[in-house]
Order: sequence, then structure tokens, then C-alpha cells
Amino acid sequence: MRDTSIEALAKLEAQGKGKTRRATVLRTVANSPCAMSRAQIAAKSGLSLQTVTARVNELIHKYKVLDEVPHRIVCPVTGERVHGVIAVTEVAQGELFPSMIIRGDGNHNPVRAWSGAA
Repeated sequence: MRDTSIEALAKLEAQGKGKTRRATVLRTVANSPCAMSRAQIAAKSGLSLQTVTARVNELIHKYKVLDEVPHRIVCPVTGERVHGVIAVTEVAQGELFPSMIIRGDGNHNPVRAWSGAA
């Protein structure tokens, strides 16, 4: 990663925007009934593809709350065969995203996200 990227990321984290963007990406994926492409997530969330790609990679590798499905899907945005992303784990409320709980069974089954409010 270039120094400018590291500085930009540090600035976003200091402003709290990284956490908000991660939550936006996670909510978008968790509310989908099936695997989504990164381009789909960007289109649905209103975030840039570059932002979505970075946040998805964080949520997969660092936080382990997203996963790629074992087969490629056809992206409805680009028409390309790509790795689909789904939410697959539980996040304790207040831990990563205070107003959200993610549920999944760990077997690539669709999951839902919801606020603590009923």
C-alpha cells in the first residue's frame, strides 16, 4: 500500500468513516438473499467500487464476518463471472457494529441483519 493510501486510510479511520463504510457494506450484503458481487454492493450501497473492495477485503480477512462463496457468480452489473460475497458469522452486538447483529450458520446460507430494535 502506498504511503498516501495509508495516510488516507488513517484519516478516514480517525474521522470514523471506515467503521461506517464497513457497516454499510456489511448491512448491504447481509440483507441480500443471495451472494453479491462487489460491483453489486457498490451499486446498491452508493459507495465507490474501490471503497467496497477494500471494505469487503477487511470484512473477510480481518473481521471474518463475510466470506466468498466457493463458486463464481455472474455479476448482474458487469456481466462477468466473479467471486460472490455473503455474510456468514455472528457479530456480538456492540463489538464491531453496535446497532447490528449478523446471523448465519457458517455454511454459505443467506443471512439477515437487523437492528436490536424489534
